[in-house]
Amino acid sequence: LAQNPLGRHASLGALADALQSSTPRAAASPQPASSPAVGTSAQPASALASAGPLRFDWVLIPAGSFLWGANKARKTITNPFYIARFPTTNAQYKVFLDANPQITVPMGWDILKRTFPSGLEDHPVVNLSLTDIKAFCKWAGVRLPSESEWEKAARGTDGRTFPWGEDRAVGKYCNGKDGRSTGTTPVTRYPAGISPYGVWDMGGNVC
Repeated sequence: LAQNPLGRHASLGALADALQSSTPRAAASPQPASSPAVGTSAQPASALASAGPLRFDWVLIPAGSFLWGANKARKTITNPFYIARFPTTNAQYKVFLDANPQITVPMGWDILKRTFPSGLEDHPVVNLSLTDIKAFCKWAGVRLPSESEWEKAARGTDGRTFPWGEDRAVGKYCNGKDGRSTGTTPVTRYPAGISPYGVWDMGGNVC
């Protein structure tokens, strides 16, 4: 019922997620979403549900314990939080740049046209400084996850080594040097590599 449309739930599904905030959203289907999502946040569900200019697609990660680190020590996340289903893409970062002409474009972009190389719109944005990232998060109304939050979203609760399990065949599940990749790949390229909560690209593509 927010007066500003951006403060309202974007869909009935988003409203259901908000009402059941203690229950994790089901894992993503292998079919990629039409527009990859961006950023992470632990803001109230009412503020997150709106797609906004970047078409956020949020996954709710429940509070609770999980096995953390190489030693698999038990760690607890006190509060549930939201994380984006996909990494930030070049196309999404361009929306931010278009709205903030004072921000310098990343290395490798066309400086005059302020755009990314052709054909890379659905690849993750790279070569950002910490200053760039902070400015982006402030503008988008989101925050970066803590290390523990990120690991739980990537790993689930069963102590697996990789988001997809124990198999080290990186080229099958994510973009990495083991797969002989020469650069980034689209964020929806590896459906077999999603995390237990349905978050994509948490085991590769970029460091």
